[in-house]
Amino acid sequence: MKHLLLVLGLWFALATNGMAQTSSDDRARELVYGNEKAFSLIKEGDVLQSQEKLNEALAKYRAASEADPKASGPWSSMASIFFSAAKSAKPEQVETYRAQAKGLAQKALQLYSGDPMAMEVLRQLDTPMTQVSLTENQEAARLFNQAENFFQQHDFKNALSKYEAAFAADPQFARAVLYAGDCYFQLGDFEKAEKLYRQALDLEPRNFQGWRFLAHAQMKLTRPLEMVKLSLIKSLEIQPNYMPAWDWYELVHDIEGTKLTKINVTRMAQVKPQKKDKETTYSIELVQQEGKDAKGTKGTKSTKDATDAKDADSATWLAYALLKVNNLSGGKDPITGLVRAEPLTPFKTEVEAWRFALGNVKLRDQVKSPLLKTLLKAEADQQLETAIFLFLYEEAFRSEFEAWKKQNPLALQRFVEHYLVRPSFTDH
Repeated sequence: MKHLLLVLGLWFALATNGMAQTSSDDRARELVYGNEKAFSLIKEGDVLQSQEKLNEALAKYRAASEADPKASGPWSSMASIFFSAAKSAKPEQVETYRAQAKGLAQKALQLYSGDPMAMEVLRQLDTPMTQVSLTENQEAARLFNQAENFFQQHDFKNALSKYEAAFAADPQFARAVLYAGDCYFQLGDFEKAEKLYRQALDLEPRNFQGWRFLAHAQMKLTRPLEMVKLSLIKSLEIQPNYMPAWDWYELVHDIEGTKLTKINVTRMAQVKPQKKDKETTYSIELVQQEGKDAKGTKGTKSTKDATDAKDADSATWLAYALLKVNNLSGGKDPITGLVRAEPLTPFKTEVEAWRFALGNVKLRDQVKSPLLKTLLKAEADQQLETAIFLFLYEEAFRSEFEAWKKQNPLALQRFVEHYLVRPSFTDH
C-alpha cells in the first residue's frame, strides 16, 4: 500500500528537478488536492491509511470530497483503499472491492483526467503487476514488516535499519534492498539510493518499479538525460502500460525542449465473452465519444453495419470488434476465406483485427481520434505491432511481447522518439 500512497508525492515532484515550479504544475496540484481544507483532510486520511485505520481514512476522504467537490484526490485515495483491501479480502469479497476501486478511480478521472493515483489503480486492476517476490525467510519477513511500519510513519532512519537487517537475513531479498534505497532517497542521500536501486535490479532485473526509482535518483543527481531515458525505457519494456514511467519520460522530453503528445487509449469497443451450456459466444459493447454507452451489438452483425455507424471513429472501432469476434469464434481468415487449422493467439487476433479495421479506404481520411490516426500512421510505416504493444498492451500478449523485444531492441523508444507520442490511460 505504501507505494500507492507515494504515487501522488512522486508525481508532483516530477517538475522540481532543478526547475522552477510552473503554473501548470500548480494547476495540476489544485485539481487533485482541491482547496486548503480538502488538502488538509486528504493528508490526514493518508496518515490514517498508512496506519491501516481504513474506515477512519475513508471518512477523511469523504469529508475532503465534500470540502471541494471538484478535487479528484479524495476519490482516487478511496480507490486505493478498496484496491488494497481486495488483495487481502475473503474470496467472495474480492470482486466487490475491485469494482468499488474501479468506480472510484473512474470518478476521480472524470474530475481530473491526469490524476496519477487513479490511473495507477486502474492500470493495476487491468494488468497483473509483475513484481518481485517476497522472501520465504521468516526472520527477513519479520524485519521487513517492521521496516514497512516505520516507513508508513515516515521514520525513514529506523525503516532503513530494518530493511538492511532483512536483506542481511536473506541476501536475495531484492525488495528489501529496493526499499532501503527508498529510505535513502527520502533522506536526501541520492547517491546511496542510486547504488541500492542498482543492487536491487541486479537481483531482480524485471522489477519495472525499480527502474523508475533508479531514473528518479538519476534525475536528482543530474545524470545525463539519455541515461535517465534508458532506465525509463527498461521499465516500460517490462510493463508498457506503467504510467508513472511514462510521466517521467515525458518530463525528460520537456527538459530537452520537446513535447510528447498524450494519446488517450480508451477502448471504444469491448468484446465480451459469454458462456452458456459450455459454449462461448461474444457480444460487442460500444462507447460513444462523449463517454455514454451505446447499445451493445451482437457479434453477428455484418461489416456493412460498420460503415453505417455514426462516424468514422465508431465505424473503425466496430469493424475492429467484429473481426475480433470472428477470430475468437474460430471464423474464416478474412483474406483467404479458409477456416483456420488453429485459433489465433490473443496478440495475433489483435493485430489482424486492427489491420482489417484500418484498411477501410473510405474511413482513413475521416477518423478524428488521435489514437486511430496514430495507428493508421504506424500501419503505413509497418509499425503496427509496435503501436499495439505501446498503446494497447494486455498481459495476454506477454509471451509474444517478450519474443518481439528480443528481435526489436529499443523499438518502443524509437517509435516514441519518431512520432513524439505517449499513451495516456484516462479511462478503462
